[in-house]
Amino acid sequence: MSIVNKLPQRTKTVSMIVPAVIDGTKTNSVVIDRAGFQSCQINLNYSACVGGGAPSGAALSFKVYSNSASSTSSPAPVLLATFETTLNILLAGFQTYSLDLSNAKRYIFVEYDSDLTGGTTPSNIVSCDCVLGDAMVQPAAGSAVTVYGR
Repeated sequence: MSIVNKLPQRTKTVSMIVPAVIDGTKTNSVVIDRAGFQSCQINLNYSACVGGGAPSGAALSFKVYSNSASSTSSPAPVLLATFETTLNILLAGFQTYSLDLSNAKRYIFVEYDSDLTGGTTPSNIVSCDCVLGDAMVQPAAGSAVTVYGR
């Protein structure tokens, strides 16, 4: 006998990039295990560019990859989505992206690549978190054996 799951969707929040100063180099987030979750919302925060001399431009490329191993390089990751290619990050901002993970491999990570122009040592502060949702199977409490499915 199955019991209908009437609880709100379960979620799990993971910090992918803790607030860090980025100086225009390509940065990969931590790799997260998305086992049991079929969708996510990725939240990207960035500060206004600072540094010696005001930068004249700042553009962001933001991509999401999946992999069958907990690695950003081996085996070769698969590109899931390109959310931004030239997002203007000269001023502070916040972006939210939704992603269907049903065809993704078990592990996901984001790649943040900024192109800062002008100024002598421009940089900005970036953070990113991921809210996983839409669990495939809700774990049973205690020693119960009832499985909640979709």
